Amino acid sequence: MARRGAGPDAVADDRVLTPEERTAFVNRDYGALYGLGAHPYLLWHFTEAVYEHEYTEGFGWRELVERYRAAIIPYGEVDDIP
Repeated sequence: MARRGAGPDAVADDRVLTPEERTAFVNRDYGALYGLGAHPYLLWHFTEAVYEHEYTEGFGWRELVERYRAAIIPYGEVDDIP
């Protein structure tokens, strides 16, 4: 089991993922993960946790929500995205 703070490759090694899922996970590509069938509610919390440390004066929660919406819209709309 990968330890806390391990990189995405180490964490992905401990999971049963298809090659496409692994690539999307390691690349933090939440749009591709959604397209591959990730549950939108769980995916949102993954996305929030992964990107929270990148919040700056010009990029915060609202911008992340908009980026998330834009990434998943090509795969179909989800009801009640925050």
